[in-house]
Amino acid sequence: MKAITSLLLLCIALCLAGPSQGQSDQEILAQAHALFQQASDEKEQAAAQELYQQALLRYEQVYRSEENGRLAYNIGNTYYRLGDLGRAVVNYRRAEQELMGDANLQHNLALARAQRQDQFGGRQEKISAAAFNLHRTLPLHLRTQILLGLYVAFWLAIIFWYLKKDAVAAWIAGGLLLAALLAGTSVGLDTLQPPVREGVIVAPEIMARQGDGGNYQAAFDSPLHSGTEFILVVKRGYWLHIELPDGRQCWIPARSAELI
Repeated sequence: MKAITSLLLLCIALCLAGPSQGQSDQEILAQAHALFQQASDEKEQAAAQELYQQALLRYEQVYRSEENGRLAYNIGNTYYRLGDLGRAVVNYRRAEQELMGDANLQHNLALARAQRQDQFGGRQEKISAAAFNLHRTLPLHLRTQILLGLYVAFWLAIIFWYLKKDAVAAWIAGGLLLAALLAGTSVGLDTLQPPVREGVIVAPEIMARQGDGGNYQAAFDSPLHSGTEFILVVKRGYWLHIELPDGRQCWIPARSAELI
């Protein structure tokens, strides 16, 4: 009874100490960090979960006014501690757009993916690239910078070859030209085609359908589960037509997933 009373008092105190409208984002963010750390140190499971919820409330309030990769990463960590793998993966993927080389982010994302109920024969890791193409693992602006760098390097190699008539320089120029063509193709695909949207199932369990309605037959024998990633084919009303990592397509309710 004493533990229950203490937990109730903690919940009341946290609710009264919710983020104030007069606080700055920095102050709210500092509170979120402190609550997350306190939750990590808390021995009582129920109390820790309440602290994580309060930290999440503050992280998401700041994120609504200032979307950035580091905040998305913190939100993903909090959802992971709350046991919500779907929303953890969603926010890790959002963070990945800015923090692609962050080792901690990649480790936590891989950890969350490994705990999902739906696995797809080792191809699941490739879902982080839209349409499963390597060129989509890098953001467009970064691929554009790489293309410009290759273009400049190619002409420098051509100038060097012209001045020295060196065979090695000719081979280097040829390699740079090929790399520039590949990079240009990657950039051109994004320029000419609409961007591919990806998403993650956040519902604990959902039965995929063969059409955009609950009356259609089930697409598979087993339901899909939280954390499963997909490529969006088309959105029609309250339904999403999606492609799974193994290439199978189906329909799911839009409310059961979040887009990245």
